[in-house]
Amino acid sequence: MAYEAEAPMVPAIEPGPMGATLSFLQSWDGAGLDVTFDIEDRSISSWWNHKERPSMTPDVMRSCDALYAGLQQCSWAGDDWFRYYVMRSGHGKIWSYGGDFSLLLDTIERKDAEKLRRYGEVCIQAIHKVISGVGERMISIAAVDGTCLGGGLEGALAADFIVAERSAKLGLPEANIGMFPGAGAYSMLVRKIGPRETERLITAGAYFTAEEGYELGIVDELCEDGEIEKGLKALKERITPRFNTYLTTVRARRRVTPITLDEMRGVIDDWVDAAMTMEPHHLMLMRHLLTRQNRNAQRYAANEEATVSSLHGTAPAQKANPFRTPA
Repeated sequence: MAYEAEAPMVPAIEPGPMGATLSFLQSWDGAGLDVTFDIEDRSISSWWNHKERPSMTPDVMRSCDALYAGLQQCSWAGDDWFRYYVMRSGHGKIWSYGGDFSLLLDTIERKDAEKLRRYGEVCIQAIHKVISGVGERMISIAAVDGTCLGGGLEGALAADFIVAERSAKLGLPEANIGMFPGAGAYSMLVRKIGPRETERLITAGAYFTAEEGYELGIVDELCEDGEIEKGLKALKERITPRFNTYLTTVRARRRVTPITLDEMRGVIDDWVDAAMTMEPHHLMLMRHLLTRQNRNAQRYAANEEATVSSLHGTAPAQKANPFRTPA
């Protein structure tokens, strides 16, 4: 049975290319998600800024969904100024741990399949909006500069391109706890690397570096550790001179190998069924991993605070609206 997620709260947007996107971004206030933009670079960046451990909590995923829905509406209203949407993390060495283990443990132990399915729906609603295109003339990029696992990697895979630091740790470790990556990993990886390699990665539950991911065809642009900005710049410099070609290629990819919400919902149903039959020793391992995640998040807390607090200082200044005539 499919569950419809609540529609994201998006303000009304006036039609026409009159800075709709800028108005939307300047009014943005989403839990766990900061937004910056650079008019000269024609880029929008969202920064995952979870208050606790960096994972895909329902509130964070609803914020993502609302942001993507708003950007899509701006695009449909005719505002196509911005060309790049970049997913980033404000957590330094941890890009994302993926699924919300606290919620998963609670729902699985209480056998609350309905709540778990609703959580899955919230996640795939946001991820599917990136898969299907954040804007009519916008290319999405995931900039991965830290550990990116499970649902976090699924979020990155949803982007049109992934740029990552060479030794960033990636992985779909769900098999190690008797589970399966339910938020689109199979569909997205099959599109990128084919079913054989996809199933090998998923069933192995292995970790791999971004460099290994590049060799597999998962990562599109590599950069040296600590140089994610250079990696982003290199990718954009490759795309920008042939932007229409790259954009049309991305659109063709979506048409020729589409990933539908119905397909993702079917996988979520299977994922929930698998969760409801998890073995006790796998639940014990999940509790152990949750403890480790919390410990690591606390260890990096000071660095995370410094990173997040400096975002608005290092990010491009929010410049004047180029579409609006000064009063």
